[in-house]
Amino acid sequence: MGRPLSKRFFGELNYGTTGTVTSGDAGLAGQTVASVTVGTAGTYTTAPTLSFPVPLEIGEGAVRATGTPVFTVVSAVVTAGGSGYANTATQFTVTSGGGTATISITPSGGALTGTVTIVSGGTFTALPGAAVAVVGGTGTGGTVTLTFGLSGATITNAGDGYLTTTTPATAITAATAGASLTLGTITVAANGVLSFGTAQSAGTFWVGQVLVASGSDSTLANGNYIVTATNGTSTVTLATLTSATGLPTTVATTTAGTATTLALATAGTVTVASANGLVGNGQVFTITGSGAASAGYAAGAYYIVAVNEATNQISLASSYANFFTTTVVSTTTTASITSTTGVGSQNLVIQVSSGSGAMSAVLATASGTQGTYGTSGEFGPAILANAWIPTGVKGYEASDITRQKGSRRYLVETPDGNGVCLLTATLPLTAGYMTIGATDSAGNTYLVTKLTRHNVTLTQNVLASGQTWQFATGAVAQWTTGTASVNVSVTIDNG
Repeated sequence: MGRPLSKRFFGELNYGTTGTVTSGDAGLAGQTVASVTVGTAGTYTTAPTLSFPVPLEIGEGAVRATGTPVFTVVSAVVTAGGSGYANTATQFTVTSGGGTATISITPSGGALTGTVTIVSGGTFTALPGAAVAVVGGTGTGGTVTLTFGLSGATITNAGDGYLTTTTPATAITAATAGASLTLGTITVAANGVLSFGTAQSAGTFWVGQVLVASGSDSTLANGNYIVTATNGTSTVTLATLTSATGLPTTVATTTAGTATTLALATAGTVTVASANGLVGNGQVFTITGSGAASAGYAAGAYYIVAVNEATNQISLASSYANFFTTTVVSTTTTASITSTTGVGSQNLVIQVSSGSGAMSAVLATASGTQGTYGTSGEFGPAILANAWIPTGVKGYEASDITRQKGSRRYLVETPDGNGVCLLTATLPLTAGYMTIGATDSAGNTYLVTKLTRHNVTLTQNVLASGQTWQFATGAVAQWTTGTASVNVSVTIDNG
């Protein structure tokens, strides 16, 4: 099969405690959540829930972190003065709710009165009752009503797959408005698969793309869906994005039949100079400057919903909550916005929900060392693939190679699980197949049909029209994760 691949290209590896990628606790999927930082404590009278961010490296067996809130007293007021208290500044201790808080009150006339000073807000794992009796009086007992905020979180699962390193800046070159599609007769199957009587141009549909359904048709409810498989022109498999996982893992609920009122539209996208390293799972994307304002993208932080590396298009949500519900930023203007720059990084915002009172701002802090290309010569950017594993149910997905079985067969890891797949020169529309893309120095694209340590066998990507390829179908070229050389090498998809 030729010389095997170097393992340094098998996924993004992390160092173990001994500082090498071969130590016992080293492996795929980057960093874990070490702690939680509270920027704004908020105010709560009922306990909220915490939803930790989705790991950036979702295709590498990553695990989403979990945790429970830890509370502290942020304010207190006297609600019953009581009697029999000494008229000197006195500290009282609150010990219900699994924690201890210390407050100070100066009684007047034997009753609790005036301002309550929080000496120590304490740490509570459960919210105690708001009204707390204050001991120390010889007559009627006084009470103080407490308000709690978040001080942090107890991490129950540190997760894996978090990455705090930012990707290189990439210039935004254009904004494309969402568009209604003329699809002819739409035939809907019961498993989220839609077929269109009027085929679209090649590349209209792509895995990860957001499609908007409307028309109140009985076959598919109105809303936003993500494409998990497609032939690019006339069939799509749709999934919903759920807050439980943050990933499009739930096949869309459909009713088999011919749609009568269903209409589909694409979501608005921005085009970037390079989509390498950008991941459509809630990754932060920062827009700076005002160049995008005319196209509906003001400066600020957004979250990536979808990435099309073939065309360098990405779909953005305005908040992490919108990412969970696939509410994309809409734009009605197509514009050139070359003055604006986006930078991708791991989203570490923790969603705080279901509590009463003002919401808090909470961030996760990742730990562990993520290796970089060339460090000790151990590994580099991972080769990226699209694979439909034999046991997969969601179609082909972004994946990483974890073991080489031959020059055309690989064990791959996807959000749907692990399996051995065979390289193919077409889209992997059948379980058990995978594709790896490559690009020559002029930007022409290929599919890899054979891969060895230094060379690839190429098939011209005819799905992308208007190209002038440097290599014929069946040609062998050198490959690199860096810059391709004209008529010599190609850049293999990596990240």
